[in-house]
Amino acid sequence: MVTERNTDLNTANQFDTAVDIASKTLTYTPATKTINNVTGDESFTSGTATTIQGILYRKEDIWNIKKFGELHGADAVLVTKRTLTLARMSLVSYEGVDYRIKNTPIIRKKKDEALYNVVHLFET
Repeated sequence: MVTERNTDLNTANQFDTAVDIASKTLTYTPATKTINNVTGDESFTSGTATTIQGILYRKEDIWNIKKFGELHGADAVLVTKRTLTLARMSLVSYEGVDYRIKNTPIIRKKKDEALYNVVHLFET
């Protein structure tokens, strides 16, 4: 007997549900980039802190060597829902530790459907 798959949920909604189940409450402080029109130097200004939900895993939390490879060059990885907008150089805080987002968020997709965002974090 073949059991039909639940077609009410698309793949993206299933990832949203997974993030809801496994997420931690984090503090997110967005950063706005300004470029000096004389020198070309970049500067970042912090905005208003908000609370977000995301899956955060740090180097010290990882036992699986494959997952540890995902952290190459980073102190932590943050996975969030596809609808959450994250900006490079913004601050993410969890359990008294501040992390800086060093890369432009990577949007993981299946075909044309956005599933979730991934960013690498560096302890400040």
